Amino acid sequence: MGCWDIYCCICGNSCVSLHEENEFHEEFRKGINIKEFKDLVKKSKWVKKSTMLLQNNKVVHGCERVGDNVEFEDKNNKKYEAIWDSVNPFDSNYEFDTIGIFIHTNCWKYIKIKYNKELKYSDIPLEFKNKKITPQINYGTITKYQQQEMDYYKMYNDKNIYMITDPLKTDKMNNIRLKKIITQFKLKTELRPSPSMSATFNKTGDIRIGNNGKFWIIKNNKWVEIKDKIIKKSVIVNNKNKSVLQKIQKSNILQLGEKNTKLIFINNFVYKKDTIEIQFIGNEENVNKICEYFII
Repeated sequence: MGCWDIYCCICGNSCVSLHEENEFHEEFRKGINIKEFKDLVKKSKWVKKSTMLLQNNKVVHGCERVGDNVEFEDKNNKKYEAIWDSVNPFDSNYEFDTIGIFIHTNCWKYIKIKYNKELKYSDIPLEFKNKKITPQINYGTITKYQQQEMDYYKMYNDKNIYMITDPLKTDKMNNIRLKKIITQFKLKTELRPSPSMSATFNKTGDIRIGNNGKFWIIKNNKWVEIKDKIIKKSVIVNNKNKSVLQKIQKSNILQLGEKNTKLIFINNFVYKKDTIEIQFIGNEENVNKICEYFII
């Protein structure tokens, strides 16, 4: 079957640009000349510059897709995994603190410039749909071209090639398209204390981290701050001890950028030579209980 392209959570474009050696096939030759095609190749190169929004709410710029369809690498050759069908870090084949959402670096910058918002993982409303995890957003016409590989020829043939325009460059039609998509995220230009994500993307009892570092819960379709005392505590496990890691996996405790219905999250992972320090954050009861459970 081969690798499938993965698509930006803002613009819906691929992280793989148009390649002259791969894409200038017979169909393109019929309707476009070499110079025009090379101009399109150049126009699409911006899509290769990627940013990862990690589940611990850290943001890593300077990435590029490598290897298979979900694998990215930063300038220090550290690898990251774009989520596909699971948000549980223990289901990953990568280090647990390297899982996140792919976004073009220029789309991230566009949001910062236009909406005064530095996007992070917890700002993206995800849902499990068609056996994969995707944002709860309607991306419009561009989804017609999201095949195993981005169908640039069909996009060109439909006269929608403007969709590959860099968002930091002025293009009236593309700007209108982006606005329709971004409006659905319900981003606020002011930094409110509650979670940036709209309450409408969540259900009663969902808990998320707020912009003020406190935890908030959905009640009556609104974010309400939780007043419990918040603590952080760690357990250190041997990184080869699969049974302990499987225990944590079964407990379904996710990272800080995710939501939960209990006030307990994984704050971070710290890797050492033979061990992993798993840092938990939440209220005293839940954090103490989970740490006692995993002390070995």
